[in-house]
Formats: sequence, C-alpha cells, structure tokens
Amino acid sequence: MRLVVGHLARRDLQAIARYSEKEWGAARKAQYMAAIREKFSLLLLRPAIGAPRNDIAPAYRSHPVGRHLIFYRVQKDSVIILRVLHQRMDVRLHL
Repeated sequence: MRLVVGHLARRDLQAIARYSEKEWGAARKAQYMAAIREKFSLLLLRPAIGAPRNDIAPAYRSHPVGRHLIFYRVQKDSVIILRVLHQRMDVRLHL
C-alpha cells in the first residue's frame, strides 16, 4: 500500500499547520501534525478502519484525528487522502 495525499488535502494540512502555530505555538503544531501523520500510517496498515461515507460518495471513508476528519478512499494499492476537514465544517460543501 502507498499513501497519496491529494492537492486539496495538502492545502488543508498547510492551513491546519498555520492555524495551529498561530493559536497554540510551534510545539503544539508539531504535536498535532505528528498525530495526523500517525493516522495516515494507521490508514495504510488498516485501510478499512474508517467509517464508510457513502452519504458523500461511493467508496469514501472518514477517520477522526483530534478535531478533524480525514476523508479518503482506497484504490487498489493506494490510500488516497482527499481532505482533512475540521469536524464543524460542512462536509458536503468541501467534498
């Protein structure tokens, strides 16, 4: 399995990092970003762990990390990270 982080997910991660550092400092940002990377690794090991999100699109899944949800899909030999959205965001609007 390989991890593919999509363009929008990369933008999400950059925004999360900026916000975290601004609000809580560099150390807290580093901890939160490490937690997200750990979840990405978990998804590679156990891709079916996320909740099915057929309400959004077929084959989409989500898995929580902190106050965010990782949206992804599994395709053959890849886990494709689509978005990393705050739990309060309107998922349908951003996906």
